[in-house]
Amino acid sequence: MNYLISAAQDLNQLGENLKGLISQAWPVIVGVLGAVVVVWGAFLGFKYWQAGSQEKQREAKEYLKNFFIGLAIIFVLGVVAVALIGWLGNWAGNITGINA
Repeated sequence: MNYLISAAQDLNQLGENLKGLISQAWPVIVGVLGAVVVVWGAFLGFKYWQAGSQEKQREAKEYLKNFFIGLAIIFVLGVVAVALIGWLGNWAGNITGINA
C-alpha cells in the first residue's frame, strides 16, 4: 500500500513539474502559433484577392472557408482540452487522496 502512495506522490510531483514547464513555455507557443495563423490567413486572403478567374476565386474562397472552420475547431478543442485536463486532475487527486 505504501508503494501506491509513493507512486501517487511521484506522479503528483511529475505533474507539478510539467505544469511549471508548460506555464513557462505556453506564452511562446501561443505567440508562435498565433503568428503562423495570422501569416497563413493573410496569405489566403491575398490569394483570394489576386484570383482572376471565377474558378480561382472559388478555389481561394474554399481555402478561406476551410481555414476558418479549422480555426474554429482548434479553438473549441483547446477549450475542451483545458476543461478536460482540469477535470481529470481533480478526479485523479480525489482517487489518490492527493490534492493537486
